[in-house]
Parts: sequence; structure tokens; C-alpha cells
Amino acid sequence: MDRKLLIVAVAASVACWKGEASVGLCKADADCGANSTCNQSLHVCQYACAKLCATNEVCLGGACVAQGPEVKQVTAPATWSRRSQPVTVTAVVDGSSGPGIESATLQIAGQADITGTTADTGLVRTYTFLVAGAVQAAGAETPIDFTITAKDTGGQSSLQAALGHGQLLIDDSGPSLVSGVVVNGGVAVSGIKWFKAAASGNIDVQTSIQDAGSGVKQDTLTLVSAGRLDVGTPACAPGANAQTLTCHFSVPLSTVAAGSQRRIAFAVAGTDAAGNAVKTNTAALGIDGKAPTITFTTAYPVAGADCASDQSLYCGHDGSHFWRAGDGKYNLTFTVSDVYLAPDDQGSGADQAGSTCSIAGSALACTVTYDTATSSFTFPANFADATFSSGADGSGSVSVTAHARDAVGNDATPVVASVDVTRLKWMRSMIGKVDTFKGSPIATTQPVPQVVLAGSERDGAGPLVSLGPDGSVLWRPGHSEATTVSNNVAYSSATRRVYVLGDNATKLFAYAVGSTGTTGSYSCALDDGLGNLGAATGSPALIGVGAAERALVADSGLHRLWLFGGNPATSSCTSLTWTDDGGNWKTNVNPPTTDGALIYLGHDVSKLSSVTPNLVTVADAPSFAISINGPVSLATALFFANRSVPAQLFSYSSAFVQNWATSGTALADAVNVPVVVGTNYAFASPLSGDGHLHAFNKATGTEAWKWDPASTIGNVSAPAIGASQVIYFGSDSPTKQLVVLKVVADVPSAADHWGSAYKGSGTQKTVAPVIDTTVDGLTTEPVIDSTGVLYFATGTANAKVFALITDSTGPLAPVAGSTWPRVGYDNCNSSNTAFVCQ
Repeated sequence: MDRKLLIVAVAASVACWKGEASVGLCKADADCGANSTCNQSLHVCQYACAKLCATNEVCLGGACVAQGPEVKQVTAPATWSRRSQPVTVTAVVDGSSGPGIESATLQIAGQADITGTTADTGLVRTYTFLVAGAVQAAGAETPIDFTITAKDTGGQSSLQAALGHGQLLIDDSGPSLVSGVVVNGGVAVSGIKWFKAAASGNIDVQTSIQDAGSGVKQDTLTLVSAGRLDVGTPACAPGANAQTLTCHFSVPLSTVAAGSQRRIAFAVAGTDAAGNAVKTNTAALGIDGKAPTITFTTAYPVAGADCASDQSLYCGHDGSHFWRAGDGKYNLTFTVSDVYLAPDDQGSGADQAGSTCSIAGSALACTVTYDTATSSFTFPANFADATFSSGADGSGSVSVTAHARDAVGNDATPVVASVDVTRLKWMRSMIGKVDTFKGSPIATTQPVPQVVLAGSERDGAGPLVSLGPDGSVLWRPGHSEATTVSNNVAYSSATRRVYVLGDNATKLFAYAVGSTGTTGSYSCALDDGLGNLGAATGSPALIGVGAAERALVADSGLHRLWLFGGNPATSSCTSLTWTDDGGNWKTNVNPPTTDGALIYLGHDVSKLSSVTPNLVTVADAPSFAISINGPVSLATALFFANRSVPAQLFSYSSAFVQNWATSGTALADAVNVPVVVGTNYAFASPLSGDGHLHAFNKATGTEAWKWDPASTIGNVSAPAIGASQVIYFGSDSPTKQLVVLKVVADVPSAADHWGSAYKGSGTQKTVAPVIDTTVDGLTTEPVIDSTGVLYFATGTANAKVFALITDSTGPLAPVAGSTWPRVGYDNCNSSNTAFVCQ
């Protein structure tokens, strides 16, 4: 356009303003007068209230001239519709300024134009447009903008300002959950909340749901599983924005009845206002009204566990028994299942912290542990104080109970299991090695836990045997030295020396004991220096500690009491003294007893003497006119027996004044050395013939009771007494057995503990080779170690050593001056009442 035409157009435009405009061109508002502004496009001044032509007019030749029809009164639905439904839009088209209306068209970006229809014929007509819902993209719910234009019969279309506009509300997207479903409360198990079934009460299920289109239709919301799951109307409140609702649903705990259980998968259902369903969602909860089940499994220690690997040893761990005590490192196991057949196929599962256990009669803590690797529950096999009644072979059963519950608290029916238990820790056959065990075993913890026995050697390894707690052989000294062992062996746990009489009772041998065997030895001969050898009687006794330790030996051959000392490391007898009271001892000398200050011994058949340890003084009692048999027991008074038939038991003061003597025919034959317990009993066990164990009142000498009162039990060993004051002794008739007695109010009973006796099952238990575990002869005196294990051996050629687990916590603790709990006084066979064995 040339400059002249531009000026004409600008001038014409100025003329088209309705209202006055200032004359002249302007560049800024300052160039115009008051109440005027500069039109920066036309560079003319105009009033602030100036008005353009109508929407369907254009300015031509300085006048507003109508140009095409004007679209008025566009009407579209204000409610949302589905994509599957058409939408009707109407618009009024005004063509009164022109030659008439030819058509009207609805236009949507990206879609084909939609031609309107009308039944009107005038210059103002109402057109209808039928819009397919598919103009909305699938899955969308955003309003769709549209434009309506018209054309007159002169070919003029509606000006831009005269077009009609509107929006289509088409919703093809259902509501969606904002952040899933939250089940409030309950117990979480593997991501699922579980609840205990109940006749009343509800589960609160919460979700936030949103819809950016037609909006959530609240009254349609519900939870569905196989049908409706919730009850009532959900409580909803506005959420984080206007398009979101936070709703709470109520699911009855009675949905699953008591006695049933179920994991319930469900979804939130409902629609938006347009009818679109809530988008796919899933959730789950569990209601459990059914208890789990307990399955008890007993895995016994494998055969031979904790015993020495030796074909000559039978282990109480035979693959089908626990030990009575000491098996706390092994576990009992049970599983808890909460799975059943449909429809109750799944529950909340076992409460991993909710299982408990109990062992009948046990006061020990029973603690259950959950093993995640095996999904099982375990607790230790601690049976030491459980209620247990063993049979004649030492075996029986212990009752254990397992309790469990599921995660929501349904208690399983407790399961009671019977667990097989044995008192037989092990039995070792010594056939071909050592037989005819004599005296009492020694039980000590120094330098290592061990039990020491002595017998007759058969294989050239030595007559002394040390066995470990597992039955293994630790050491065997004495070959060609202590060839004939008589009665007890003595042991000093302070100096760690074993003292034994050998070489046909003509020598005392001493062996230094290390952790793995003997480390040195010496021997002292009973030799008067004139070529005469003595003959030791009974057992050595000990007096003194450390370097002052002396072994006391009674010599009936030379009629003396010897005190030997020495150093096994240098194999030498460093001290040798003796007494015969200036030659006044003429015949037998009995084994000595000492309280650490004085030594007591009978001699010359009917005399009793006290000897000072330095052998300076011998206090000889008057002639008793009785045949003193064996050592004297020191327990407040002096207790000893005679050799008469019938035999008698005596109590004398330390000044050799008689307190009492038994009378009548209670003791038909000579008896072992008495065993005295506290203030209650003095026991006398016959050597042969009588067939009873007799208990006498310690203060009066009257017989308190005897065992077995109804029958004869033959020869018996001297008894041993545990810390629980249960009495143990061997018998050889009518059945070879170990008798175990519990005495309450002067009434002995074997039924309280092991039945009548431990005598084996009478059957052979097979290992390789076959080992017979029955007691087949009169036993040695038993001994109890510090753990309550009782050791004894058979004194036959078919020599066996037994380790039996008692209910005692150890040996009866000796009380100086009042209690002599076994023949050797203590576990070391020391008859020194001042000596402390370890």
C-alpha cells in the first residue's frame, strides 16, 4: 500500500469510531488533550469511552457495515455425558443484517465440521448440532472447546468476533484411587492386615478417590468381593482438593464366622457422575476365627552323641532317648500350621512370638525360639528336674507341652508329647582289660573331670583306669607295679596324686596325674629293713595337704601304721615313718581314719587307738573284747562294727566311752564300715547273708528301718548318698541291681525315684559288637560326681562301668564332725574329715 492509501485508511478508521476523536496524529498520550489517550496503532487521539463497530460489522468508508451472520445464544449441556452418547448443542444465528442465512457449522479442532440443522426459515434461526461422543479421546475427561460459525446467502461468513463458542463435557475416565487402600488396625502379616473374627465390630477400610471429570458419585461407592463386603454408607469427606474424596468403609468382623478363616480379596467399586466405573484396583484383608494346629516332632540325639567313639561303650544316646540331664544343648521342635482345606485354606499364620512350652514338673525356664530358616519352634531339652519315673532299666518318659496361637490370637489346642528319657549316660565294658573292680570309684574335677577305678589288669595296660565324662579312657597306669589292687584307691585333688596298694599289698604306689595322663610315679615298700615285707590292709588314707601330705597305710603283716610321702615327679619316697606303739601291736591293723588332727584305727582284733600325726603319741583304748571290723567312721562320735555273728554296730565317744551298741539279731553277719548322715542315721550294710540295709538312729542306736523289709536282697555294697539325701547301693539278690531309696519320716521307698532298682532291661542292646547293659554282679560302692552322675562298676570278670544320671545335684556335702556320707568320706576316697575333695 502506498502512503496516500494508508492515510485514507487511517482517516476512514478514525471515522469509524463512535464518539469523538481528536484531530491530528499523536505519538503518546501527552500529545492528546484531557480525557483522551493516544491509540498507538492508529496514532490518533481518542476518548476513553470510545466504542468500535458491532461484532458483525466492519468499518467501510467511515461507516460500520454489517459483514456476515452473527452467532448468538450457544447452548451446550452443563452436565457430563459418556463417550458412548451423542451431545446436542444449539445456537441462534442472526442474519438480519444481511441477505439471509445459508448455513451454520460447529467446528472442533482436529475433527470434521458438523453442520447444524434448523427448521426455521427467517433471518434469525436456531440451529441444532448433534455431536458424537467419540470426539472425546478414549479414556479422557478434559472439556472439549468448540466454535460455531455461520454463512449468509451472499457468501459472507461470520466475522471472528461474531463466532459462537462453547465446551463439550464428555467423560470417558472413571474415578481412581489416589494411593491405594489402607486397612486400619489389625495385625500385619506379609503385607496383609488380619483380624480376629467376632460377632460384633467392624474393620475400618480407608481410601482416597479422585475424578477430574464429572466427579465421584459418592452414593455409589462400596467394597466388593464375592458380592458387597462393607455395610452401611461410607463416610466421605473432601480430600486434598475439590476433585478428591477420602472415604471410610466398614467391614463386619462377622463376615467370617468363628471357626473359619479367610483371606479376602476386594476392590473399591462405584462410578463417577457420568457413570464411568471406578478404575481397576485390588486390596485384601484377612479375618481369622480358626485356631492353628501344632505338630510335635522329636529329633533325638544321634546314636553315640556325646559319648566316646568306642565299640566297648554303649551310649544312652541311642537315637531314641534323651539323657535325664545335660541335654540342654539339644532342642525339641514343633511346627504351627494355619492352613486348612478350602474355604478356610489360609489364616493369619503362626504368631512367631506367641508360642510357649512347659515340661511337666520342671521349674527351669522353658523358652521357645522361632527358627526362620525352618519355620519351626524349638526349646531346649532340659529334663533335669522334670517329673520322671524310670523303669528298672533307667528309662522312662517326660511329658512336654507346646502352646501356640495365630497372629490374631486364636489359641491352638496344646499338644502334649511324651519324650523318651534315660538315666543311663553310658555303660562301658572292660572285658579283657580290667575286671573284678574293687572298692569305690573316685570322682574328681582335678586336673580334669574324671572317674578313677581300680581292679585286676588283663591286657598289660595297668589296673588303674581313668574315664572321662564321655566314657573315654584317659589313662591307665600301674602295669607291673600295682598288680594286685586291694579295696579303695585314694586321691588327693590338692596334689593331684593317686595312691594305690599293689604288689600283693607290699607297696604303696603314687601317681602324679596330669590333664592327659600320669606324669610320674613312686612306690614305697612296706619293708622293716630286715628283709621282712608287710601286708597292707584295706585302703590308704590321706592326711595333710601339699608338701605335708602323707598317705596312711595299715600293715597287718608287720603290725604297723605307715606314713608315706614323696614326689611322683622324682619317683622317690622322701619320707617314711611308722608306729607299732613300741611293739605293742601284735596282730591285725585295720585301715586308718583321720580328722586331720588324730588318726583312729582298730588293731589286735579288739583294741582301738588314736595316733598323733607325728607318731609321737599313741592313745590306746581299753580292750573292747570285740572284733573290730574295718575303718572307724568319724561323725560326732566314733562308729564302727564288729565281726561277730550276729554283728553289732557301736558308737563311742572320742574318749572311748561307749554311747550305744546295737542288740538283738538285727545284723546277722559282719558289716561294711558304717555310713553316718547328719543327725539321723548310721547305716550298716551286711557283707553277706543278712540281705538288708539297716538304718539306725544316730543318737540312740535303735533301728529306724531296713530295706527291703519284705524280702532278702542278698549282699549289698556300702551306700552312697546324694545331695538330695537319696541313698544308692548295690545288691546281688534276688536280682543283681542298684537300689535307689528315698526316705521320708523313717519310711524308705524306692518307688519315689527309679522304681525298685536299676538292673538293666534284661535284653541285649545292639551296637557293634553286642553289649549287654544289665547289672550282672554285686557292684562297687557308688560315687556321685559334682554334676549328679552316679558311677559304679561290677566286681565280676564281666567288668562293666556304669554312668547313671541321678536327680541329685551332686554328692551330699560332708559336715565335719557330723556327716560321713560314704565309705571313703568324699569323692576322693579320703577318710580325712578335714580334707576337701574337688
